[in-house]
Parts: sequence; C-alpha cells; structure tokens
Amino acid sequence: MASFFVTAIVTGLIIVVSYLLNSTTKIFKILFTKPIKRKGAIEIDKNEHIYANPDPIDKSDDIASTGIKTVYDVLQRGLKAGGDRPQFSYRYSSNEPFKSYTYK
Repeated sequence: MASFFVTAIVTGLIIVVSYLLNSTTKIFKILFTKPIKRKGAIEIDKNEHIYANPDPIDKSDDIASTGIKTVYDVLQRGLKAGGDRPQFSYRYSSNEPFKSYTYK
C-alpha cells in the first residue's frame, strides 16, 4: 500500500515539473523571439475606414497638392505614373495567381 502512494506522489511530481518546464519554455520563447514587423494594411481614413498597403504610404503625394478633382484626373495621373504596370489586380481564390489590368 505504501509503494502505491509513493508511486502516485512521484508520478504527480513528474507531471507538475514537466508542466512547469513546458510553461517556462513557452514564456522564454515569447520573450526572446524577435517581433515580426507588421505588414498589414494601414487605415488611412478613420471616418470612412479606408485601408492601404503600408509600402507606398510614405511615398505618396498629398492629394491637395496634386490638383486632382475628378475620377478622370485620377485615371490620367495613373496612366502618366503607371504606364504599363498593373493597376488593378484580382483573383478568384487564394490558390490562383493574380490577373491584372493595365491602363494601356
């Protein structure tokens, strides 16, 4: 009977120690891994909830200084700046490649 209690206590201690080691390992992994730079969309208009890719945000012009007032002006500026580069891309599912439209 005594050996049963000793075996139960030793088994319980092994379970508790392994749980504590697992928890501390997870904490150390969280503490010592480099944070991943966020690459998601950035909200550029808080009222209308408009999001944009963060890469061109720093390079974009101020809309007020460009003189753009209509959609036609936007398309003309895109044609001038973009040329044959893809302007609008889409795909039907995530495992398909993107299909793009150009201005020309």
